[in-house]
Amino acid sequence: MRIAVSASEGSLDAAMDPRFGRCPYYVLVDSETMEFEAIENTAAQQGSGAGIQAAQVIGESGADAVVSGNFGPNAFGALSAAGIGLYQFSGGTVREAVEAVVSGQAQQVGDPTVASKSGAAGGGVGAAPGSGAGAGQGRGIGGGGRGMGGGMGAGGGRGMGGGMGAGRGMGMGGGMGAGMGPGMGAGYGMGWRAPWGMMPPCPSMGWGPMAPMMPEEIIEYQLQALTMQRDTLLQQVEYLQQQVEWLNQQIEELQEDM
Repeated sequence: MRIAVSASEGSLDAAMDPRFGRCPYYVLVDSETMEFEAIENTAAQQGSGAGIQAAQVIGESGADAVVSGNFGPNAFGALSAAGIGLYQFSGGTVREAVEAVVSGQAQQVGDPTVASKSGAAGGGVGAAPGSGAGAGQGRGIGGGGRGMGGGMGAGGGRGMGGGMGAGRGMGMGGGMGAGMGPGMGAGYGMGWRAPWGMMPPCPSMGWGPMAPMMPEEIIEYQLQALTMQRDTLLQQVEYLQQQVEWLNQQIEELQEDM
């Protein structure tokens, strides 16, 4: 019987690689003579569909059986359709895997042993959304009000397994204030600064030559400030949704077809 074993190198004494679709080599061994042939797995670096392509490599090799740590649904279906026996064994060398099949120690597989696209290795990804906060202060002179604010944000991420990611920060800051008093005054405010600029200046409050701020003006200013805060929060929500989509895409690219 010709048995193909997923391996880290192309020899009988090489350690097994438990990943069927992503192993570097298959060692095709004649179980009677122990003569072997090393076959490079050309599907190992494929972005997707590695399990099916690896099954084609095994089918073309003329193997009667294959031994690996796990088999996903795609690989299991393709190998079973080709009439190739599947055996589960791991933790030993290629020679030990073949001996386990011959002696009956290796378990024959009747169903996929892992879910689709599982067991990715050698890749990493990291991402961290940044957060920002800003505070502003306002002061009024001669009954006039002015708001000032600043925001900053930073984020960073790093992935394990040789991958690196980066985060992005968004900040919001702003201020609004109103001066009160005959000729001079001071006010203090805190708020959010929209990415496109400062908060609108607050209408003045005062006495004497300065016209008093009408209730309609106060309401209009508050409405403008709340509208800008709402738009900024909506932008943050959209940004976070994009981050989630990006992370999902990275996960899908790194996952493996067994």
